[in-house]
Amino acid sequence: MIFTNIRQTKKLKYSMERDLKDYSVNYLGPFEAIQINFRRRKVLEIVEKLNPKNILEVSCGTDSIVNYINYNAFENFYIVEPIVEFLNVAITVKNHKIHTFNDILENVSALKHHTFDFIIVSGLLHEVVNPLSIMHTVHNLCSEKTIVHVNVPNANSIHRLIAKQAGLINSIYDKSETQKRLQQNHTFDFDSLLKLCQEAGFSCIEKGSIFIKPFTHFQMQQLVDLNIIENKVLEGLYNLTSILPEFGSEIYLNLKKG
Repeated sequence: MIFTNIRQTKKLKYSMERDLKDYSVNYLGPFEAIQINFRRRKVLEIVEKLNPKNILEVSCGTDSIVNYINYNAFENFYIVEPIVEFLNVAITVKNHKIHTFNDILENVSALKHHTFDFIIVSGLLHEVVNPLSIMHTVHNLCSEKTIVHVNVPNANSIHRLIAKQAGLINSIYDKSETQKRLQQNHTFDFDSLLKLCQEAGFSCIEKGSIFIKPFTHFQMQQLVDLNIIENKVLEGLYNLTSILPEFGSEIYLNLKKG
């Protein structure tokens, strides 16, 4: 059984700007499911390495990380998700160690009474209007031992660099059609993401990127559908970040206070 602490509000918006109902409809477009799998895989690799006991996931989407962690590996897993339709389907492993909050992070005052070993802020900061506000809130929830993992799409992704060299975009920071559809407000590179996190009071202990993506989501999905790109090639693109660490489709930082 899940211990649920859900507070419904008439209107939930991150930083008072995003239309969460529209976002929930457009959440999974072409290739996004595959991209999410690789993003989750990186998070799980870090979880396995750190072996945290008390975990907070900020905005889990439709499939929480907790579904992929062994029940015996943690003591408590807290989830904050503002879209109730997401939260209703996000958890497939039901047990008393999982605690959920249907709200934005800044509103969940109950979290202040808990200590976290690991906080996951995955695929979120680029979407919200005020990512610094979220990172300040996360910082306030950290002890000296807490490690925070953040990941966002990468402005220096290979597919953006190709588009720039082909004259298809004016700048690697231009918003793509996917970004517009998903109301994504920011395009980060390593420098701007690190600056944001440092401004919130964090220092970086590790950084890297996730999955080399040569083409847009729509083009990648076409190549997969036509069996031009098969699973072995996708695996190779995931592993390629060991050689090209700056150019994955997404970047991540692991952070500590100070």
